[in-house]
Amino acid sequence: MVLRVPSHWENTGTHTAQTPHPSTRIPLQSQNRYHQHSRSGTHPQGKRLDHYQNQSQSQSHSQSQGQSFHQRGSESDDYSLPDIEEAEDDHGDGDSEAVIMAIDYKSKKIGCAFYSMADQKLSLMEDIELPTSECLEAHEYATPYHISIRPTGEFSYEAARNKLTSIKIGQIDGPILTLQSPGDIHDIATDEQRRGNLLRLAGWVNVDSRISVGCSGTVLTYLQRKQVATSLTGQAVPVANIEMWSMNDTMFVNADTMCALQIFEDESHPNFLTQGPHGRGKEGLSLFGIMNLTRSPLGHTMLKQWFLRPSLSIEVINERQDAISAFLRPDTSHMIQVIGKSLRKIKNIPKILAGLRKGPGREGRSGEWSALQQFCFYALKIKTCLQEMDGIRELPIFKQVTDNFNVPSLQEVGQLITQTIDFEESVALHRVVLQRNIDEELDEMKRLYDGLGDMLGAVARDIAREIPPDVATSLNVIFFPQIGYLVVIPAQGSGNTTYGLANGSLGGPAYAQEGWDLQFCTETNWYYKNPQTRDLDDYFGDLYGRVCDREIELVHAMKCRVLQHDSALVSCATVCAELDCLLAMAEAAERYKFTRPVIVTDNVINIKGGRHPLQELCVSAYIENDTLIVGGEGTLGELAAGVPDNGALSSGERLRADISNSDGENAPSMMLLTGPNYSGKSVYLKQVALIVYMAHIGSFLPAKDAVIGLTDKILTRIQTRESLIPLKIQSAFMIDLQQISSSLRLATRRSLLVIDEFGKGTDSSGWSRLSRP
Repeated sequence: MVLRVPSHWENTGTHTAQTPHPSTRIPLQSQNRYHQHSRSGTHPQGKRLDHYQNQSQSQSHSQSQGQSFHQRGSESDDYSLPDIEEAEDDHGDGDSEAVIMAIDYKSKKIGCAFYSMADQKLSLMEDIELPTSECLEAHEYATPYHISIRPTGEFSYEAARNKLTSIKIGQIDGPILTLQSPGDIHDIATDEQRRGNLLRLAGWVNVDSRISVGCSGTVLTYLQRKQVATSLTGQAVPVANIEMWSMNDTMFVNADTMCALQIFEDESHPNFLTQGPHGRGKEGLSLFGIMNLTRSPLGHTMLKQWFLRPSLSIEVINERQDAISAFLRPDTSHMIQVIGKSLRKIKNIPKILAGLRKGPGREGRSGEWSALQQFCFYALKIKTCLQEMDGIRELPIFKQVTDNFNVPSLQEVGQLITQTIDFEESVALHRVVLQRNIDEELDEMKRLYDGLGDMLGAVARDIAREIPPDVATSLNVIFFPQIGYLVVIPAQGSGNTTYGLANGSLGGPAYAQEGWDLQFCTETNWYYKNPQTRDLDDYFGDLYGRVCDREIELVHAMKCRVLQHDSALVSCATVCAELDCLLAMAEAAERYKFTRPVIVTDNVINIKGGRHPLQELCVSAYIENDTLIVGGEGTLGELAAGVPDNGALSSGERLRADISNSDGENAPSMMLLTGPNYSGKSVYLKQVALIVYMAHIGSFLPAKDAVIGLTDKILTRIQTRESLIPLKIQSAFMIDLQQISSSLRLATRRSLLVIDEFGKGTDSSGWSRLSRP
């Protein structure tokens, strides 16, 4: 199917290039708090240290086609905790969002493998045929990703398979992989064990995808190299899961199409200092921008994945449309509002659990425990609301909620956190504080620590009896963590006398005795150790440090119990994200008056009263337009290898007999638009492409009625994307020719090809020669 506008009919318009999603600098923050006790009360003192980590990776070049990509996450994945006002909860570890990807292109096939540090998952893509390597060459210049071109040897299939088979693979809960660094002690598997591991590996990974398996070896090599370079403890790099990822049921949409149709539109931050590849931006006027009504960070990420990977499965598309239809019913509006408010309280649970799995340090942040507690509570509330709704029990999303919302696990984790952590005290003291009556040893230490002020007051009164009255009124005894108990003597002022020592200069201590050891001084006070404070050090020790150490031990034990429910919490959070996406698309359909289309296997596009979803928001009145295009039936071989019939409306014979235009003629397979400038030709072309694109996401469409056939690719020649650092010295006309050439090579009978003003980069005589048959 082809839509085309002649270049000599010029159309005005403004287009902004779509840039790759920028990576973001993630702050790593830690705190060090000091508290002191005096006879008059508790005076917290402390300071905060903020550390920022910037990752950099140099580029190296070789003759290999393989490339390794390292991408850090965007700010959209960050989470905040409204109930816990701690700045360190607004951001996570930079590595927790990192994605390491390896891509290799050979023999007109492309393979890919990537590792996500957030969920510690290694994914392998099935090898797919790709006539050109332009997608790899386009990333060699002007990209925010860290790119390293690796030697061919790292992409060896045999070496990668040996790495995978030498890793221990669990047989109960799925693959549990652990990489070992050079020098680690490990058992050497026998040949029989290696054969068994290879058989088990073949159950998880398609070992026939040789290029992707080779890419997985490159990823594992990078992880090993990074672990050896950064870890001082020799801790192994964890790989918690391995999966096979396929694009067979995904529509092909290249970067030119994404840019021309304004699927995404990143706007730079208004503050110049935060712009650039590591700066923050926001979504501009784009299709994703108007439909992204998600409430949770996970929902935002999943909806973006749906937009990046439109589905070719009619079953998946119909499931999403059925859910949207159910959520748009008036009798469900009240429950939908309650579910939406609950989803706003759900944070990035996989990211939090991944941080807890990393080891000591992350469990000491109260905001993450608060997020887990809220997740357990609101997940149970969401399940209850869905069970009270009528007419949705047959929906797949309801079945997923029933199967993946493990009520015992959610209740156990929620109650454990609630009964263990005192969130009010945690906010006040900026650390995790535990409840009373959960540990006798901790309760006894806290009882002594709470009575420390009164005891220090009594010690200060005993010392005051031995010193002059005018100094005794200002004497104090305090406790500093890690320093101990100190006597505070005011500094000498005008007219004061230094008792016990020779008169010194103005500002010296007002009193001191032999045997008092000076620890430090300020402008107003001098701090000493005397026999009484030394006795307190020997008897009580560092009470505050002991309390903190015991709480750290108990929090670690609680963390181990929570991580026993790791898989249940992650699966529950994933279902919540999918529910969030469906509610967002339902709200968008209601807000913008979208209607449900019919998805068929027939090669047809039949739109009644179609509208451009972005253009209609920018004008006071929009004229609706119809579209009718029927693609070719293809040869017998193409039909056999085409899109499978998975339960949709079918019948190519009925198609030709029933579908015709208003004049009774057979529907065309190509449309040619002509008209004056500023008549809306380009908008109409983009409108058709956007409607087809939205149908494959599972969304409702901006049209009165629509029948959309499965479309495997949307290819465009609408916008010339020039670069300040081009791959080669090329004219705008040459870039247009390359776009057309690439689109024609990739197009099949089920592809939608949109051409707007092709050849406008040359003179009229040159264009006329191009248009000759």
